[in-house]
Amino acid sequence: MNISASSSIVLVSGLLVGSAVFAQELSIPATGRTASNPSRIHGLEFGVRAGYGFGLINGEGSGDPPDFYRISKLIPLWADLGYRIHPNWYVGALFQFGIAQGLEGCKYFAPPPSCSGNDLRFGVNVHYHFRPNRKLDPWVGVGAGYEIAHLKFTFPRDNLSVKFSGFEFVNLQLGVDYRVFSAVAIGPFVAFTMAQYSDEFANTTGYNKLHGWLMLGIRGAFDIILD
Repeated sequence: MNISASSSIVLVSGLLVGSAVFAQELSIPATGRTASNPSRIHGLEFGVRAGYGFGLINGEGSGDPPDFYRISKLIPLWADLGYRIHPNWYVGALFQFGIAQGLEGCKYFAPPPSCSGNDLRFGVNVHYHFRPNRKLDPWVGVGAGYEIAHLKFTFPRDNLSVKFSGFEFVNLQLGVDYRVFSAVAIGPFVAFTMAQYSDEFANTTGYNKLHGWLMLGIRGAFDIILD
């Protein structure tokens, strides 16, 4: 799947606008606390996520074939650790270990080598929760960080290992929490990232163009400290 940057931005913007409309239709209050049903969520929060990722913006290199080092699919295993400074606001750090599923370079060999790879992301993010005092709580998030991708091609008599790294300029997130217990919530999420490799190997091979991921999955949140 290869979608232009402008199309990807339009897609994600549409999701965020749709979430805002959804929130308004549900009469979401401006703050999390109400006199009849105050939210007690305030303190440390730990989150885990799993899902599937698609390369929406796939930068190609300058070699032949141009997509040799491209990862097209990913299984992200994502952890969040932060603080709910207010029932509506979460601020924290993120770490992702992504298992590469689509290494394009493998298809150019017969028989194909043993191919493996991973994608590491870490950074900071901020979430805004629209309805922290309700069972269903839509939220939006934004963040930034750093990305490191490792690829390995193992042949019978040799192997090839490469690494790309660079800044993740932005990640946009959208989700809904269903509060199972007072300190536990679970629900779906979607995230879009935009990053650019900038290390020496990326510059040499031409893989220094913008690239992005669309990730969909399930998120669990655990509030360790409650007021």
